[in-house]
Amino acid sequence: MPISEATFFEPPVYSLRNGHLQTIIPGLFRKVEVAYQRQRIELPDGDFLDVDWAIQNQIPNTKKLAIVLHGMEGSSQRHYVTGMIKSLQTIGYDGLAMNFRSCSGEMNRLLRFYHHGDTGDIDFLVRYIEKNYPQYTEIVLVGFSLGGNILVKYFGESGKYLPKIIQKALAFSTPFHLSSCSDALTWIYTKNFLISLKKRLAEKAKAYPDKINLENYEEIKNMREFDNRYTAPLHGYKDAEDYYQKVSCGQYLSGIKRPILVINALDDPFLTDLCYPTEIAKAHEFLYLETPKFGGHVGFEVRNDTISYAEKRALEWFA
Repeated sequence: MPISEATFFEPPVYSLRNGHLQTIIPGLFRKVEVAYQRQRIELPDGDFLDVDWAIQNQIPNTKKLAIVLHGMEGSSQRHYVTGMIKSLQTIGYDGLAMNFRSCSGEMNRLLRFYHHGDTGDIDFLVRYIEKNYPQYTEIVLVGFSLGGNILVKYFGESGKYLPKIIQKALAFSTPFHLSSCSDALTWIYTKNFLISLKKRLAEKAKAYPDKINLENYEEIKNMREFDNRYTAPLHGYKDAEDYYQKVSCGQYLSGIKRPILVINALDDPFLTDLCYPTEIAKAHEFLYLETPKFGGHVGFEVRNDTISYAEKRALEWFA
């Protein structure tokens, strides 16, 4: 059931009709503090996941857990992750922020990194929690941007075999069609990603000097060129287009068998027209799509309020 817009969502005056400001300003200035406890989980392939727990004290011995997935070049410390966890704690959820491989502040061990299609780690984490933390009888999932793509893909490819402990999910700023999104990404965002990714590659090259070549890195002008040179070969894809085609979550929507709400703002500068599958949502039993006029990319700042529109909708969706 698609919702064309949210009538109660009023963005700040500074960002009216400007998705770029909604995207950039909250990331620069919004701060939400959460008390985390770090846990390192060893993976079957010899690598590790660093996850950050936020145990709420308002409802002792809660049976509910919210797992939150960050976006590209993000971490558990990003404001949209901490804000989401802090808000969900008020309705009785413990929080668990998952840091993708190489994003926790310590480089992961294997040659590979994280990427848009990596659903294996979230599936492992859910099953790990189910086995080792029997006090939890309900898990909900929240994903932002890259995390949203992973989440929607995970629901779609798992179908009826999704772990039963998962009740529902919520995804924001989800790039349903990575090929068009990659080509549409403007230089200001691309430049920031490339600077951050170079630092990550340089650190990885210390352990794999014969596998990571940074020569002429400055000649890379867009994300497609980066993905051709690094993401695709490091993760088993022929090239960037092969990677985009195989990991974009839009092709997995028919397999979704558990409720998931996707919220993509119409002014999101990262998304293209192919990222608003309204007709599919109309006929889908489990996919809910909301497309507010404003919000930018993982912005959703609300006028005169301390919590974001993303957090308001999460409280309603999971309550």
